[in-house]
Amino acid sequence: MSENENGNLWLELILQESAIKDIVIITGNIQDEYLDRKEDKYLDLNTFLSNELIKNGFKCVAFWNNCTGLTFPSKKMANIFKRLSHSYHLDETSEEIIEEEDYDLDGLDLKDETDLENAYKNVNDLLEIYSIIREDYSIALIFDWTDFWTTDPQRLRPEEQKFFLNFCTTINSQLFDSINTSDYERPCSSLIFLSRQLGLIPPILYSNNSRAKIITIPLPDRKLRKQFMDRHYNFFKFNRKSPLANKINPNRSDYTDLFT
Repeated sequence: MSENENGNLWLELILQESAIKDIVIITGNIQDEYLDRKEDKYLDLNTFLSNELIKNGFKCVAFWNNCTGLTFPSKKMANIFKRLSHSYHLDETSEEIIEEEDYDLDGLDLKDETDLENAYKNVNDLLEIYSIIREDYSIALIFDWTDFWTTDPQRLRPEEQKFFLNFCTTINSQLFDSINTSDYERPCSSLIFLSRQLGLIPPILYSNNSRAKIITIPLPDRKLRKQFMDRHYNFFKFNRKSPLANKINPNRSDYTDLFT
């Protein structure tokens, strides 16, 4: 229900920072629904952000988490990514890739996304191909970084410590060590992390890192809750035998505090 008639300040900040920062960490109210005004419907944050990033100039958006690996908001986006991942073997530019309607991969299979998910289950392999693609193509990777990642981000288990060490080493070697004047000429690309709390993310990812930005999505205020209830009241089912049933309709917005 996170919406604002005058626009979302946090969304504007995300779009602004994703164009100039290598890492954007989004915390707070990440498990809500968000109004896509163009489609006139509420979407989860992954879908909502991918739509907004594409409208803001990104040519490819992908999702990754530790359970499912790499997924995409659409089949077309999966095809674009697969073509891009092979483009450095082909003699063609990124513009030719995006304009190719049939996404012919010279014999490479595009039956489904399963091979992509398996190929980039290892996040270090994904970061490596990301570093290649981003040199001349605008891409965003959205990482679902929820609490299943670690038991305690401040005291990592050996296997967790190894994962984050490899992850951060790959970021440093593939991304941050390439700072030069050409960085200002390449298209905007960003790694976006979603986490309910900043404390769930090991500080090594953002501490003393000028190329990382932390943005918090606030909980909707009472006004936005009322707007959500007024807009979607017919979708809520109430027990008509309840003694409060006859009071719910005229006073429904008073119950929005239950949706925190």
